[in-house]
Amino acid sequence: MNASTRALWVLLPLAALAGCVISETRPEEYTPAVQATDVPESSLLDVGIQVFDTGLKEGEADPKDNEYANVREAEARYVPVQLKDTLQNTGHWGMVRVVPQRSEAMDVHVSGEILESSGEKLKVRVTVVDATNREWFSRKYEGRADSAMYSDSKVLNRDPYQSLYNIIANDLAEFREQLAPEDFAEVRRVAELRFAQSLAPQSFASYLKDTGGRVTTARLPAHDDPMLERVRSIREREYMFVDTLNEHYSTFFRQMEDPYENWRKFTYEELVARREVERTAMWQKLLGVAAIGAAFMIEDDYSTSVDNTARTVAVIGGVELLRAGFQTGKEAKIHATALAELGESFNSEIQPVVVEVQGETRRLQGSAETQYGEWRELLKEIYSTETGFLEAIPDVRAAADEDSVQP
Repeated sequence: MNASTRALWVLLPLAALAGCVISETRPEEYTPAVQATDVPESSLLDVGIQVFDTGLKEGEADPKDNEYANVREAEARYVPVQLKDTLQNTGHWGMVRVVPQRSEAMDVHVSGEILESSGEKLKVRVTVVDATNREWFSRKYEGRADSAMYSDSKVLNRDPYQSLYNIIANDLAEFREQLAPEDFAEVRRVAELRFAQSLAPQSFASYLKDTGGRVTTARLPAHDDPMLERVRSIREREYMFVDTLNEHYSTFFRQMEDPYENWRKFTYEELVARREVERTAMWQKLLGVAAIGAAFMIEDDYSTSVDNTARTVAVIGGVELLRAGFQTGKEAKIHATALAELGESFNSEIQPVVVEVQGETRRLQGSAETQYGEWRELLKEIYSTETGFLEAIPDVRAAADEDSVQP
């Protein structure tokens, strides 16, 4: 076999590879949510899901981690609502609500942080504790998007990461099944007394004790205790206020669905395209080097006019492949820029939600936490006014807080 033939045998398969770069996608296995059957009302614990931490830290070394800050702010509200709906639909729980921060009115508290999010992958950390400070679990969850949900001809109308939400819901249900009837009763008692203590620390401090981080009941007030009755009435107002907030979170969720689905679809396509062109660029550069190397396999000592022509073609082809490889690399950068632009434009499509509370109009976005904090202070004032106890006034409450059980 002469040198020209050897060169051709090197170039032909490599050239074939250049046109056969295939992007593989694996279908995501769907995990359904386990549905409850015959759950007694006494074991239906109320769940509060806090707005998630965005996972974006100021001053991070890698600026690309903050490319989608606007999207993350929206996702921090979107993910809890999606998880809330998933939990509520399983039938394992009482009321499931999204809250700006931990609410002592709830029996079970769910907090989370978004570790990674794109149209292709979602990674979160979820921590669950109950009112007694018993940690159920703190776990990382990672799911790949069901790309079929991005298809125009999709049959199922569900979130691309619904399987991940179902897995979290199943873990919660699994831990719940390990609780004894007396555990449910204790969690509910402690939750009620912790809420009472948040309103009147001094009056209710003696009813709870903290042993090694676990909060339990030290003694119980009389069932018809007038102060406890007032606390229960105010707790109902807390639920009503949180329900009002949840209506706005749900409105925000619905407004966000279309642009967010489009954003995830486009980022998924951009990520796939980016990997494709990066892979193509790599092969083109390798092929270019190989082609130039193959040209020099045609030995001068035995060269003919045909060999010289083959060498020239190989060199020209190799240089062209190198040029195409670098050009494709530039295309990859264009895709990366498009990803950043999608993130920047997303927030402009999500309008702030206006909330009316106590006759005042406030923006939910960016101020829900402050608004909820003001509401809790208002509840303390209501309790003081209706009971005549002044310990909830700030200068008196400060001293009492030292003896109270902290979350």
